[in-house]
Amino acid sequence: MALERAVEDGRLVPGGRAWRARQRKILEEWLHAPAPELRGAVPVDAVHAERQEDWLANGTRARAAALRSALDVVEPSPDPPAPLQALLDAAVEPIPLTAAHRVPPRIVGPIAERFGWTFPGMPGRNEVHIPEFLTLREFVADARLLARRGRTLRLTPTGRAAQADPAVLAATAADAWFGRDEFLTAVAEVAAAVLLHGPAPAEKIVDVGVATVAPSFRRPDGRHPDRADVRDVAYAWIRPGMALGWVASSSDGYTLTESGRRAASAGLRARARAPRHRSD
Repeated sequence: MALERAVEDGRLVPGGRAWRARQRKILEEWLHAPAPELRGAVPVDAVHAERQEDWLANGTRARAAALRSALDVVEPSPDPPAPLQALLDAAVEPIPLTAAHRVPPRIVGPIAERFGWTFPGMPGRNEVHIPEFLTLREFVADARLLARRGRTLRLTPTGRAAQADPAVLAATAADAWFGRDEFLTAVAEVAAAVLLHGPAPAEKIVDVGVATVAPSFRRPDGRHPDRADVRDVAYAWIRPGMALGWVASSSDGYTLTESGRRAASAGLRARARAPRHRSD
C-alpha cells in the first residue's frame, strides 16, 4: 500500500534513477510509522507481534509459558562481551597460527591473564591448557566471526563489522549464543528463561528442558531426548556463556551476570522476532 501510494503521488518512479534505494526508504519509513490502514498501529510492531506468537506456538504449551514469562523480563540493550572484543581486536591483523594451527602464546597469554583464566604460578599461555580460550575460539568460529585461512586466523566480513561496532558485536554475540542446532537452540531458550528469573541448579534447567522441549524432538532411534541429552546441550550453551562473562557459577548453581541478563533477553527477543522458515 505504501509503495502504491508513492507511485500514485509521484514520490516513486519505477525504473527511474535510484528508484530501488527510494523504494527501500519508503518501505522503511512506512514500517516504523503509525499506519492508518492498521488503525494507527506501527507495522513493524505488528510484524514482530505476529512472529512472536508463531515462535511461542512452535512447541509444547509448557515451553510457550516459560518463554512468554521470560519475554516479560525487560533488560537494557546488551554490552559487547569483553573477552570476545579482545580476541577480535587481536585479529584486526591476521593472527599467524602455529604448525598445529593453534593461536600463539603472545595472543593467548594476555587475554587469559586479563580475564582470570590462569592459576597462580601456572600462567598457561598455550590455548590447549585454557578451556575458556578454546571455548571462545570455538564460539567465534560457530558465529562466523573468525575463520582459518591456511596458517592464519582472520576476521570474516561479519567479524570485521562486529569488531568495529560495539552494538553490532553485542547483538551478533547474543544471537550466536543460542546456536544453530535446532535442539540445542530450543534447550538454550528455556535455559535462558529459567535463569532470567534467578539462579538455578543445573538439574532444574535439565528438568525444564525435559518437560518443555524434549517432547517435540526425536533421536535417530525414534525416542525422545532423555535427561543426558538435555544436560549435554544445556551445558553446550552454558559453557560459552561462562567464557563470555555472561554466566557464573554460584552456590545456587548457575546465574546470569548483569551483562548476561541483557544478552539472554536480547537473544530471546531476536529469536522471537526473526522470520520463521515454513515448510508448507
